[in-house]
Amino acid sequence: MEIDEHIKSWYVQWLYIESLYSKYAGRYHLTRATMTALDEIYHHKDGCSQKEICQVLNIPKQTVSSVMSNLEKKGFVYKKDSVMDKRLRLYYLTESGCVLCEKIIADLDKIEFEAFNQLSQKDREDFTRINEQLTQLIEQGMNGGENNGNTR
Repeated sequence: MEIDEHIKSWYVQWLYIESLYSKYAGRYHLTRATMTALDEIYHHKDGCSQKEICQVLNIPKQTVSSVMSNLEKKGFVYKKDSVMDKRLRLYYLTESGCVLCEKIIADLDKIEFEAFNQLSQKDREDFTRINEQLTQLIEQGMNGGENNGNTR
């Protein structure tokens, strides 16, 4: 297989994975961004800042603010001042948000765990290492050959 065929195959798989997650979110009438925001809050029991959600989603603060506002209106999240830093507002799940996440996010965690568990330890390690390396190389190329110390 030539390099351009590998790139095409990787790109098709990447888009397909994105599609799978979007369809999964859609089953629950959520967008991919909303599901990812809930996932972040669900996995940060001590609260999750808007900045952390922006970093994970890699979308503008205004868009995340809109997502979070909708989640608040639906009664799935609430925000309060951080005990450690009063300038920081943290998001937490409400009781109904916990119920929703136990269904959506906990199930997704199980699906991902089972999928990765079916790979050998070596394949998981190779996949992670290669994916991180490829991401860094693409980022470096997009930054004009400079990495600027930014890695995901």
